[in-house]
Amino acid sequence: MEDFSNYQDIFGQLRLLKSYSHILLCFPVADSSLRESITEALESATVKVTAVFPWLTGKVINEGSGPGNSGLFKIASCPRWAPPNTILRVKDCSDECPSYAEILKGDGSPQLLDPEILAPCVAFPQSYQETESDPACVAAIQANFIEGGLLLDFACQHNMMDASGMLQFVHLVAKAMHGEEFLPVEIKEGNQDRRNMVRLLGPDEPFADHSNFQRPSLLKSQKVPQVPAHQGEWCFFRFTAQKLAELKSIASDPAAFDPSVSFISTNDAVTAFIWKRISAARLRRLNNPDAFSKFTRAVDVRSTLGVAPEYMGHMVYNSFSTLTFQELDQAPLSFLASLMRKNLKNDVTEHAVRSFVTLLANTPDKTTLMYGGDMNKVTDVGFTSIAHSKLYSADFGIIGKTEMIRRPHFIPKTTTVYLFPKTESGDIESLICVSEEDMKELKADEEWSDYAKVMG
Repeated sequence: MEDFSNYQDIFGQLRLLKSYSHILLCFPVADSSLRESITEALESATVKVTAVFPWLTGKVINEGSGPGNSGLFKIASCPRWAPPNTILRVKDCSDECPSYAEILKGDGSPQLLDPEILAPCVAFPQSYQETESDPACVAAIQANFIEGGLLLDFACQHNMMDASGMLQFVHLVAKAMHGEEFLPVEIKEGNQDRRNMVRLLGPDEPFADHSNFQRPSLLKSQKVPQVPAHQGEWCFFRFTAQKLAELKSIASDPAAFDPSVSFISTNDAVTAFIWKRISAARLRRLNNPDAFSKFTRAVDVRSTLGVAPEYMGHMVYNSFSTLTFQELDQAPLSFLASLMRKNLKNDVTEHAVRSFVTLLANTPDKTTLMYGGDMNKVTDVGFTSIAHSKLYSADFGIIGKTEMIRRPHFIPKTTTVYLFPKTESGDIESLICVSEEDMKELKADEEWSDYAKVMG
């Protein structure tokens, strides 16, 4: 039995992350006779990856939970997935799913991608209850063969790996399928001892203000709900490269910039635009201009802490922006983009991140802390971007490059916005979940429709 105790960190101990992140890669497979060869290539690649990164075959356990204490998440050895077994699951879904052609015709609409069929485990925000007979895997790959294609779902336990860690896992599988060797830095950082990755504050160092992360305890209710209420609607939207350039140009007008900002990124521009238009849709419906909207932006803090990008553990912090609906409605896009850039610079510092991790280490009931804190599903927006990822350029050997990147149609989580990897042509697709009423208003918003195309 392997000892995986060196993978127990502090950063990944948020109790509400007890779930899975997923990413679904879609590949055309015109010749069904290739299925056996593809399966063999996937099996070989998976074995190669897990041989070098054996902790990926482990199970996630929680120890020490009880009254007032949410416990600690750890990786333990698990024979179910350790060699000669595998974390890969292969499934013929030809009779259960739409064909690849139908999925492409429907622009990969979430409603076409049933997670009960395509995914090996639940997804955030839905939690799970592990047992001895049904342990929680660290990672899983499910290869779903459908008529004319392959839908490859990667799932990673969210306490153990953030989005960047999951993307690195996918990158390693692609390299293995393409016959490439792993770089020494990939091996070193992927197997990095996580116990002291973040230097905690000393007794004389002041804490930063982390009130935005605080939320009511879930331990007092005796049981953390595994399945949140099903509310909201998922929809994909596409921003073409041309429309992204137009938004960047509009948002780059320095006349309305916050005085402390001299530059905004394309990500700042599209982020500000999404917040502004979702808030406009909500303002029309709620008619409450004085209501505050909180925008939380997930930030990979590897570079902030001097951690290598190949590190596969949890390294996420938040930047916060808060305005009233009326302020959002009246503010120029360039002001909002510059405000987000300013808040990113001010919120995400080495001291702030170390302070948060120290607070997390010192808090027995970690259900009282969460990214975004206590989110208001009527007014707030939680934002995550992996648009910087080069995943569309990754070559998976026998199956080539992915033609479409999606997420199975898991339960709705209103307030959620994801930016997906940029395509090779420069387009970015966004997966948004808001209430059905807000989605109807958003799709009817003329300014939104000028820049964002509904997919499906």
